Amino acid sequence: MENYALLKDFAYWNFADFLQTRNTAVPALVKKFELPDSRISLETQRKFWAPFLTFSRLARDIYGNQLDLNNFALDHFLPWTFVVHNQIWNLTPMDRRLNSSKNDQIPQDTYIRPLALQHKNLVRYHFSKDRKRSEDFFAEYENFLGVEIADFVSASDAQVIELFQEHLDPLQQTALNMGFPLWQ
Repeated sequence: MENYALLKDFAYWNFADFLQTRNTAVPALVKKFELPDSRISLETQRKFWAPFLTFSRLARDIYGNQLDLNNFALDHFLPWTFVVHNQIWNLTPMDRRLNSSKNDQIPQDTYIRPLALQHKNLVRYHFSKDRKRSEDFFAEYENFLGVEIADFVSASDAQVIELFQEHLDPLQQTALNMGFPLWQ
């Protein structure tokens, strides 16, 4: 019993190594062994979205549904149980009830386009308003998309859509292959 934690960690490490070499397309594989008891709050991400939503007066979410700017949820485009993180590039505002009904389902790939354009506008807004305070979120975009944030900001709509599709399509397909249902 004294060494239980050490033995457990050793077993997990070796099991993770075994699984990761055979499942290279699965994100956050190690984090899925034991999901946290509770998720980390999205309050920081909400504070990032809120001024942009007020400024842009966004009336609809990327799925085409009415959006109440005073009572919205942040949806994990790819389910949290798949990605196991709250990175900003994977979040989009939507109606709270609709977010609950979406649950752990994968949106159709047709929603990547509006997601990409929404994030392009979000990043441009913060790039022009409070670049220094947004550095951590910008780093998440840079790490995911593989481009400097200044290049992302100056990219055309078509380039941003292509970047998001290039990085989200394989993740969506992996999630579907793992048994996550398609949301319609």
